[in-house]
Amino acid sequence: MSVDTKEIEKLLVKSYNEGFSNLNFSYFDLREIPFFILERPLLLNQKRKDGSDSEEYENLNLEKVRELNLSNNYLTQIDTKISCFKGLQTLDISNNKLEQLPRQICELGNLKEVIVNNNPLINLPQKFASFQKLEILDLSNTAIYEIPNYIQYLYNLKELNLANCKLSVLPKRIILPSKS
Repeated sequence: MSVDTKEIEKLLVKSYNEGFSNLNFSYFDLREIPFFILERPLLLNQKRKDGSDSEEYENLNLEKVRELNLSNNYLTQIDTKISCFKGLQTLDISNNKLEQLPRQICELGNLKEVIVNNNPLINLPQKFASFQKLEILDLSNTAIYEIPNYIQYLYNLKELNLANCKLSVLPKRIILPSKS
């Protein structure tokens, strides 16, 4: 299956017109993040006051994106350029074919929610503890067999989903809140 460049460009124009805070690439049959499109100037067809069309090009500011949805594709890896999304707060990469995440994902210090479920993910990057704003981490239905001890340093983590993982042991210092 090939990437439909025209559909991606339409999505980018729509997202740009809506403030460019949300990019939803789910169900695009992607095998990689389409940086080849994201890095080039976007053609914006504008109407002039006289009703005629004008063509303007705009460079996309990926730092404005707050939500990036790459779920339900065929991604086997996340490009190291993911670090361009500096303002990202929600990353959904569920239902792909990811076995690992690049260390550059840890440069996204504003992340509050990371959804990685339904991937053959084996482990988390070493610097994952740098996500000081992270509140939700969904690792359900992954191949993770061990949660690193540094998970205890995710002080804002409110929800950790480990359902149907291959876990054999939880870290000694993980605190499980009591049910109220």
